[in-house]
Amino acid sequence: MTETMKKTILIVEDEVLIAMLERKQLENENYRVLHAVTGEKAIALVCEEREPVDLILMDIDLGDGMDGTEAAARILMCTDVPILFLSSHTEKDIVSRTESITNYGYVVKNSSFTVLDASIKMAFKLFNASKCVNEERMKNEAAYEEMQVINESLLKTQGDLMQTEKSLRRSEEKYRYIDESSLDSIYSYDRGGRFTHANRALCKLLGLPYEAILGKTHEELGFPAKQCGEWAALHRRVYDTDGTVVAVTETPIPDSPSIYFEVALNPIHGDDGGIIGISGTTRDITERVKTEKAAEESRELFSLLFDQSPYPVMIVDCADGNFLDVNEAMVEKVEYAKDELVGKSAVELGVITPGVERLTREAIAKEGRYSDLEVAMVSKSGRARIGLASGRVVRLHDHDYLFQTIVDVTEGKRVRDALERSEERFRLAMQASRDGLWDWSVPDGDVYYSPAWAHILGEEGVPDTLAAWEERLHPEDKPAVLATLKAHLEGSGETWQREHRLRMKDGTWKWVLGRGSVVARGPGGEPLRMVGTMTDISDRKAVERALAEKEEKYRFALEGSDLGEWDWDYPSGRVGRNARWAEMLGFSPEELEATIQQGVDLMHPDDVEMVRRAVREHLDGAVDHYYIEYRLKTKAGGYKWIRDCGKVMVRDAEGKPLRLCGTHEDVDERKKARDRIELLLAEKELVLKEVHHRIINNMNTIRSLLELQELSIEEPSARPALREAASRVRSMSLLYDKLYRSSEYKELSLRDYLPALAREAVANFPNAGLVRLETEVEDLPLAAKRLQPVGIIVNELLTNCMKYAFAGRPGGSITLSAALRDGLVAISVRDDGVGMPEAVSCGDSTGFGLQLVQALAAQLKGTIRIECARGTAVVLEFGAR
Repeated sequence: MTETMKKTILIVEDEVLIAMLERKQLENENYRVLHAVTGEKAIALVCEEREPVDLILMDIDLGDGMDGTEAAARILMCTDVPILFLSSHTEKDIVSRTESITNYGYVVKNSSFTVLDASIKMAFKLFNASKCVNEERMKNEAAYEEMQVINESLLKTQGDLMQTEKSLRRSEEKYRYIDESSLDSIYSYDRGGRFTHANRALCKLLGLPYEAILGKTHEELGFPAKQCGEWAALHRRVYDTDGTVVAVTETPIPDSPSIYFEVALNPIHGDDGGIIGISGTTRDITERVKTEKAAEESRELFSLLFDQSPYPVMIVDCADGNFLDVNEAMVEKVEYAKDELVGKSAVELGVITPGVERLTREAIAKEGRYSDLEVAMVSKSGRARIGLASGRVVRLHDHDYLFQTIVDVTEGKRVRDALERSEERFRLAMQASRDGLWDWSVPDGDVYYSPAWAHILGEEGVPDTLAAWEERLHPEDKPAVLATLKAHLEGSGETWQREHRLRMKDGTWKWVLGRGSVVARGPGGEPLRMVGTMTDISDRKAVERALAEKEEKYRFALEGSDLGEWDWDYPSGRVGRNARWAEMLGFSPEELEATIQQGVDLMHPDDVEMVRRAVREHLDGAVDHYYIEYRLKTKAGGYKWIRDCGKVMVRDAEGKPLRLCGTHEDVDERKKARDRIELLLAEKELVLKEVHHRIINNMNTIRSLLELQELSIEEPSARPALREAASRVRSMSLLYDKLYRSSEYKELSLRDYLPALAREAVANFPNAGLVRLETEVEDLPLAAKRLQPVGIIVNELLTNCMKYAFAGRPGGSITLSAALRDGLVAISVRDDGVGMPEAVSCGDSTGFGLQLVQALAAQLKGTIRIECARGTAVVLEFGAR
């Protein structure tokens, strides 16, 4: 490339060291590079000093002055130049600020120079393509205007023709050439709408010789009346406006299907300036219209099948397994936003397991498709679903895409499994239940009593008669029990249920709960069969007696505490409250009403619905007790935070609440202190974000210093050491960034760290595009202190692969895996390269990299070994804890 062909790039970056490295790297690629520290300086260079710039690399955060997005907008107001944003920010709100500005990409600072160089070249291509489109459009407009001039020159007066004869001859020749060679129809009319001229293209379109068209109107040439009316309307617009009229028409040609035309009509003026006719051009755009209609129909069909599908549908890039697009059903099913899914793989997100992915790949490799493959999907919240997946590979533009749909069968499978479990439970319950079962044939009085029924009463067996039960009823319970049974037999209620006492074999009495229901009736409603159970509740009765005694002790203890107490009789709505309950709100006990409504009236209006919802969940049995904080109004008119803990103490036989008890605790000061702490934590979170950004920038600066020193040093043997040191800094920077974005900063999953580290390490080499990188990393959490040496080790091993494994070869593959085996974390870096000599080991190596790996493995209290078979594999193993 000659000096005159050099492209000039302006770097706008407030971090000087980072800018120096970028400048050095770009100059090595034969770019001319300028640098501006602030947005104001960049505007002055481009807009005021008129420095010729071909592309701008714009940082977003430029310190205290104007930020990068505002500077870019100001520059684009004075010149048209491609802008590529380059920043360490990846937050969505920061990146979205660039979307309103015409730009040609967004590159994260810690990306490799290969990514930056490719992004710059792509920006130049896109910018040049845009310029070509604009230039072509301007040429077409100029040609059209020139044709207009030619048309007007043909209608000049005779005197003007004599004065410009020579010029007119050239114009006529040019016009004749355009007229005859044009693929567009060119013609003219007189004031009566009769053709006064028709070029060859129009004659061919109508299938008529020139003489058959000349002097004829559209009606005389056989055009439909509707079309003639449309043309007449266009002519009137030309006469009314004395200007150009452009329109698209659908014109039926005699003996031919309809054709779509783009029509341009212009007035023809006479010597006196009046309009004497119309000249026009017509271009056949039928194919374009059909193509647009077909494309629109295709888009609508795709939208119907894709966006509106009730089943999850996804498009996957077969090259890397990443999602290209997903429909709303998929978003809803896996609970990830679309922008969280696109660009990532299902395995990477944990939606499916690597094993499922292998099954789909094997099916695709064998048949190019698969159907009804049962897969397990895991949503963002961890909810597992079962689906039947079907997929097919489609090749578009020399690239393979996987179109996949998944039908959720979770509920069906769950119902089937639940039914099987239910049947099994019922079978086991019938065998092992401690409840007594009975089955009464009402007309003849025969009753089947299960062995458990007799065992509850201490009997080996009882006679199969109703009398065997009636004669064992306690005399005090018998009238009421038989009365309720008689009412049920006559049709009162769906079930019969009664607590009563039965006589044991030894003559003592036992409390039982009898339940039953008529399961068959005759034509007149008479009972035929009744089935039920008997449950031993003697222990519960004993507990209730003990509970009553303990309640008395509890009340005595509560009176000496600082808690307010309440006792709510649920059916009546009456509530008893102790003196402390009233005191904490500034009331005396006499000022309180014994109603639940008074407590509701004292609640803060914003808390009422929350309290009702919590109490309702407990009353319905969803939670064992409720425990909530809300505000109550004091006698002085203010509000105080209290903590309310309540529980249903007694329910009736149907499970309906009868009595609730609970306590109130004054937590006003504690609540206010907690709110102040949360405010301070929010402020610290903002400070932490800024510190994180500064640390990332500082690490990028250190890396830039090392890489800049590498590019500047003349000693060849020192350059690889500086490059590897910069790579190690990048691995630590990536770990810090991952930990910051993790909800648990003390540890991080290997799956969230190692694949990203591997991609960064490989992309830093010129031959990265020729090496296929595969990662199989399990979700293994490790402490941050252990992750740092792990990251440096993996970085060293990948660097060695890229430097030595493929010597003399165009490329190959590298596989990074991490798994838990028998309590050990096993991390392997394997390549299919030329291999290492068997004598080489990490322990006796003289190279700094392998010595560093050995030292860090010892720090992890682990081992590292080299396996030489079909390439080289280095395996690191250390304890999981």
